[in-house]
Amino acid sequence: MPAKSKSAKKPESVKAETIKSKNEITGTSFAVKIAVASVLFLLLKNFAHRGIEKALGESRVYEKTEPFFTIDNFMDEEDIDELRQFLYKKRRFVTGLDAFSDDRGIEHIGEGVEADENGNCPKDLYRTEQGNCFIPGRFDIGKHFFLTGGLTGAKETYEKLLSSIYAYYGILPKDFIETSPILERLFKRPQYVEAMDTLCRNHGQEDYYFKPTQVNIVLVTPGQDLPLHYDNGWFWGANRFTIPDYLTVAMTTSGLWDHLKIRQAQSVVYLHGSKDDPIFKHGGNYVFYPDGPGGEMRQIVPKRGMGVIMDGGQIPHGGQRIAEHYTVANHGGKDQFHRVEYQSNDTWYIMNDDDIISTVKTEDLRLSFVWRGLCFDSKEHADSYDSYPEIPLEEILNTFEADMKKRGVLPKNAPRPPPKEFAHTLIKTYISMPPQNVHNTLPFNYCIISKEYPWLKTILSPFCEDVQPYKRLNDELPPARPFCGGRKSTNCPEE
Repeated sequence: MPAKSKSAKKPESVKAETIKSKNEITGTSFAVKIAVASVLFLLLKNFAHRGIEKALGESRVYEKTEPFFTIDNFMDEEDIDELRQFLYKKRRFVTGLDAFSDDRGIEHIGEGVEADENGNCPKDLYRTEQGNCFIPGRFDIGKHFFLTGGLTGAKETYEKLLSSIYAYYGILPKDFIETSPILERLFKRPQYVEAMDTLCRNHGQEDYYFKPTQVNIVLVTPGQDLPLHYDNGWFWGANRFTIPDYLTVAMTTSGLWDHLKIRQAQSVVYLHGSKDDPIFKHGGNYVFYPDGPGGEMRQIVPKRGMGVIMDGGQIPHGGQRIAEHYTVANHGGKDQFHRVEYQSNDTWYIMNDDDIISTVKTEDLRLSFVWRGLCFDSKEHADSYDSYPEIPLEEILNTFEADMKKRGVLPKNAPRPPPKEFAHTLIKTYISMPPQNVHNTLPFNYCIISKEYPWLKTILSPFCEDVQPYKRLNDELPPARPFCGGRKSTNCPEE
């Protein structure tokens, strides 16, 4: 019996050993499969990421890094305070569409129509102060912003992003450029002289003359982006006053008019914060690509009094969203009059036509003083620019058409597409931005698909942030202070 008992237990031991061995093998195999699957998933994800970047963005790297300069304490406290007083005197700051609508020449290439009886424009066309509808001058900026989600890589609906694309501008009078002691002092600073020597002497000339073309203060409110962009290009015979803005940018990036291009420089000085607390508390880093759209992303933390100087027509640049996780108000339709107006007690109303839609304190605004200008050989050289013959719009369009047919973008023997289609093809062909965002997340805002296919909005809703319902605060806040004039008056008493 003992021998039999011993013999009976032996198979059970062998069976247990076999099960244990199989479990170990199965467990190891499962872990290996999981590891392999994880690696494959990451590889596919990275492959998709790179594929999307290639599809949506520009990979070109410049042969030589474009020069840029950062200058701490570029503007002193007295000048900063003086410029901040301009905020309260100006009182109203408007979007770029309205701020830069004066003195324009040709605004469209044939797609323009009048707004309907309700003041609305067809799809993809925007209304001007004069009531005309056309492709906005910087449609290239909006296109990239909505497709990629901007510098934060936001995954948001079209309506949400439409309420997060506003920066507000106050244009200083033209005589400010010539008479301001602030600019005179800044232009004499050694760091500024060094920067401008580098930027404006880039053609190799012995001397140069810098002609400022625009001076303004920019307000960016919480929840808003300053999307990546190139500044408008300037050429002998063409600029933003003679052709649509996006054409000036395409003329730069295409390289087809390099022989007529005028070197430019832009300077940004930050006015927010205080002497004791100069760093802007809501983020909004300055982001730029001096090695080209396919080069390394650089960032600068906005600091009171700091100056940033570069050729913004050559370097893609923008600003990260202010207060990234702030719930921005619904700003309403694209054709309404969006603006910020000062009320007193450091309080500003964000307004849409007659509606107050949000309030903000001065300390929450990212404030910057910006001027741009052109580099000429001499003052006489600069003075001759205004009388230089304009390049006819049709000649510019013909050059683009011929180049796109050469590239295979357009059929060689086919007529030019209708103006609206041609404009979109031109922008897609020549104006691409870096696709990366500051968080290195998927650079495609898939939520934008629901704009074309509204039935997808419900399906995508768990993965996309939508805009809040539109809400007017007129009954909850004191009436907006009267402001007379401009595209639309605010509580302006009848004359």
